[in-house]
Amino acid sequence: RALYRHKVKNPFGDVYLERKAWFQIWIHQLLRAKVLRHLFTHLPDHIPNAKTMDELKNDVPKLAEHRLFVTQESFAVFGESTQGGVITQNCYDSIIATGIELPEWFRHPNGQHVTMGEL
Repeated sequence: RALYRHKVKNPFGDVYLERKAWFQIWIHQLLRAKVLRHLFTHLPDHIPNAKTMDELKNDVPKLAEHRLFVTQESFAVFGESTQGGVITQNCYDSIIATGIELPEWFRHPNGQHVTMGEL
């Protein structure tokens, strides 16, 4: 299991769950800058692509004092921007809606709507 059993509540009643390891570190979490600094300073100097970091992070020990928290309740939905270097449909639609101009090589979405979380 990726989470400890205990729960922490803030004064507003929000419940936080503590992670045991770097599992799903790339999604939004509550952590101190020193925790993220520790992770990145222990990764290799050269990383060929972002996907490689999913495996590399597992080789970095998470220190007990480096605590990672997620909320029990979802407060946001996040969309993946690319898959295999190709812009996802949800990212493309969002950028077009804002009027931001995309470079020519990034104007061909893959047709996939990739999101994480539910409200």
